[in-house]
Amino acid sequence: MAAFGRRSSGEREIKQVASRVVNFSSQYGSDKLEGSYTAYNLAGESSIFPSYGDYTKAFVLRTYGPWWNMAPSAKSPIGQSSLKTFISQDFVELEFPQPVYLTGINIIETYHPGAVVRILACNSSPAARLSSGEIRWVLLWSGPPQCQQVPPVSREFRPRLKSLDFPTNLIRLEFNHEQAGYYPELDAVELYGVEAKEKVGHVNRALGFQTERTVKLLKQLSLTDYSPSEEASGDFGYFGLLPDELIQYIVSFLDLLSLSKAAQTCSLLFRHCYDPSLYSQLDLQPYWNTVDDCTLEAFQSRCTRLERFSLSWTGGCGHLTAPVFVRLLSVVSTYFV
Repeated sequence: MAAFGRRSSGEREIKQVASRVVNFSSQYGSDKLEGSYTAYNLAGESSIFPSYGDYTKAFVLRTYGPWWNMAPSAKSPIGQSSLKTFISQDFVELEFPQPVYLTGINIIETYHPGAVVRILACNSSPAARLSSGEIRWVLLWSGPPQCQQVPPVSREFRPRLKSLDFPTNLIRLEFNHEQAGYYPELDAVELYGVEAKEKVGHVNRALGFQTERTVKLLKQLSLTDYSPSEEASGDFGYFGLLPDELIQYIVSFLDLLSLSKAAQTCSLLFRHCYDPSLYSQLDLQPYWNTVDDCTLEAFQSRCTRLERFSLSWTGGCGHLTAPVFVRLLSVVSTYFV
C-alpha cells in the first residue's frame, strides 16, 4: 500500500492497527458470544478484507436504515436548539500502540460501506488523567453518509484529513447509518503517521481552536445576570422597536452556541437568550467533547423549566461528577419529566 505522503523528507511513516477499543455507543453482538459482531473486533489486523459480506468477526452497528426513527417507539428530537449539523448516531473510540503525527487513516469496510460521517483525534491517551480543559478532540474529517452512493463491495476508506500539530494514538469514528440498506460492518482501522520522536522541534500547541471556542461559549452561559437599569439606557437599534414576544420567537430558533454568541451583543439579547423558556428541552449530545461540571453549573440558572434533557455521550474521563449532576436535578425537579 502506498504511503499517505503528508510528511517531510527523511521522516519514516509507520502503520499501526488498533490495540484496544476504548469506548463505543452500540454494537449488534454481545460480549457473551465470544466477540461475535462486537466492537472489540476492531482491535487487531484485518481478517476479512477483501471479502464482502456478513461476517461474525466484524464490528457491526446495532441498527440501520430509517425505521429506527420511524417506529412508534422512536423518541422525538429534544428541543429546537439542537445543533442541526450534528448527524452522528453512533461512535467507536480506538487506541493505537504509539502516538504519531498523523498522515492518514484507512477504514476497512466489508459490508454496506459509507456510514462513517466524522473522524476525530484526541491530544491525550486514554490513560492520561487530564482535566476537560486540557483534553482536545479535533475534527479531522466530516462528510455526509455515502451508503447510497458507494457500490456494495468492500472498500478501504482513506479520506483526506486535516493536519494536526500534536501526536495522537486515540481516534474516534462517528457513524450515520440511516441510509444503509442493511447493517454496516467494519473489519479494521489502520493508522499511519510519523513517530513523535522524529518530529524534532515540533511545538505541541494542541490545536483544537474550534473546540476551545465551544468550551468558552458554553461556559459563558454562567455570566452575571443582566441589569434592568443597563438595558433601559441601551440603544438596541431596530431590535429595540420589536415587541418582546417577537424577539423571543426569533431567538428560539438558535442553537446553544448561537444563543451564547447573541447574548454577548447587548443586554436586550442577553435577557432574551437567557430566558428559561428556551431551555425547557436541552440536548448536550452534539457538544459531548466540551461538557463538564462547569457546563452543568452554568446551565443551572437557565434550566428552572427543564422538561427534557440529554447528556448522551458526555462525561468521559470523569468530567461529570455526581454532586454537580445532583445539584442540577434539584434545580429542575419541579418540571423535569
